Amino acid sequence: MLLNLVGSSNADNKEILWKFINRFHKEMKPKDYPILDSLTEYAINYFKDKVEPNKKFKKPSSDEKRALENLVSKLSEIKQNLKPEEIQTIVYAAGKENGYEQNLRDWFKLIYEVVFGEENGPRMGYFVSFFGLKETIELMKDKITTAVTFAVAIYCLLLLGMITNSVHTIKEDVREIKRTVDYFKQ
Repeated sequence: MLLNLVGSSNADNKEILWKFINRFHKEMKPKDYPILDSLTEYAINYFKDKVEPNKKFKKPSSDEKRALENLVSKLSEIKQNLKPEEIQTIVYAAGKENGYEQNLRDWFKLIYEVVFGEENGPRMGYFVSFFGLKETIELMKDKITTAVTFAVAIYCLLLLGMITNSVHTIKEDVREIKRTVDYFKQ
């Protein structure tokens, strides 16, 4: 769970992780739990060195984007104190309503690839409960918008390239846009 938390919160220091830990265990302090304190730092370092370089975020299709936006809308309507199992049921229902009733595994794979950059991830009800409802909604909105913004930027460059017929320039521009998008993701 620490690795998922590092990846989804973009935590680059252990103080951020301790904020999440203290959400549920206010009495816990780093000085009183030195092993957990060390684990938070190890999780950040491991994530940066081993996990982050291998992430591949999916650009959702227009139907997938609508389905994810529908999930965000449903999450926006619930209360923070809902139990993880109840949140999980809402995530399932959103998948079923958006054409995934025959294969919910594809629904969760879509969420994981767009939001976490991986095919598998945590049980969403528990993740939302631990990470925070508001934070999860913002994370999902950000990932959906980033993917779509990147796609629009590439499309515009391709159109521009057709006009100027400069393929080399387009490739450089695409690299620059990707670097810029990656910078703003952090």
